[in-house]
Amino acid sequence: MTHSAHLVVKLAAIGDAVMALPAVKLFQEKVGGDVHWLCGRAIGPLLRTVPFISQIIEVDDKALLGPSRLASFTELVRVWRLLAGRKYHTCAVLHNDWRYRMLVLPVRKSRFIALSRSDRARMLLPGRYHGDEYSRILLGEDGLRPHRLAPLTIKNGLPASPLEKGAKRRIALVPAGARNVLRNDPQRRWPVAHYVALTSALLARGHEVVLVGGPDDTWASGAFAGLPVKDLIGRLSLVESIALFDACDLVISHDTGPFHMATLSSAAVLVLFGPTNPRERLPSRPRLRVLWGGEDLACRPCYDGREFAACDDNRCMKRISPSQVLAMAEEMLAESPEC
Repeated sequence: MTHSAHLVVKLAAIGDAVMALPAVKLFQEKVGGDVHWLCGRAIGPLLRTVPFISQIIEVDDKALLGPSRLASFTELVRVWRLLAGRKYHTCAVLHNDWRYRMLVLPVRKSRFIALSRSDRARMLLPGRYHGDEYSRILLGEDGLRPHRLAPLTIKNGLPASPLEKGAKRRIALVPAGARNVLRNDPQRRWPVAHYVALTSALLARGHEVVLVGGPDDTWASGAFAGLPVKDLIGRLSLVESIALFDACDLVISHDTGPFHMATLSSAAVLVLFGPTNPRERLPSRPRLRVLWGGEDLACRPCYDGREFAACDDNRCMKRISPSQVLAMAEEMLAESPEC
């Protein structure tokens, strides 16, 4: 390499990568040089729409982090061969798990950063927006930063929306999600039955409802049988989902990857929280509102950065009623431009 370059290691989850994007952009603007990003295959197409990333190196994270030791080692060796001989000014592993640090062993680096659970300079401090924390860690800062980072705006590289704008208000719902390569977090999900009740109410008001989710979310589709919705769960790529959100008036989701993707679009976003702290996940963005369930519960939030409480009731999410969501959705639709 003839000039300085920096390597960012952020494989998943989707939401974490979206929150890291503006932090990496700020870092690149301040220090210069090229940005190379080591990512999981799922988020590669999204990162390719980001102009400040010079090179994307994809990892088969399902193989790397899956149960097969042979598959994991085989993928690790493949990545080592790709990185062998490379030199970076800054190598930033934006994960706590030691396995991600193994990926960059062959890399020569002048400055190495990896997240920590104990060192203040390298840990995500509780209650702070993760995007701001990534920027603080990357830049080595710990002073005053009065304004939260805003999400990126994806202007180029998106396909055409799979649905054209119509005469009706269009609301996208994300009834599943909260799952990635490493874990399944049902505690974060708003009950599907609540989404169904909300859908019926939105349809009764003459709105169009679209269901969005990944390939692992098709289990939720059956709950909407008989309702005149457009079910696109499992049918869209990440960039197609963002293009769809651009053609929506409102996106309603709990704390999961598509919520973060919706913040990259032009749609209004209403997000539902329970066991996680919304301050850690909400960027600075207009037309973004939140309902945080379980205000009277002493256990909220219960997520400590690694695990959730051993809860089989999910009362914090159940306390958010469909009528509450409907009322806030109607407020937000009234504030947004007409179709």
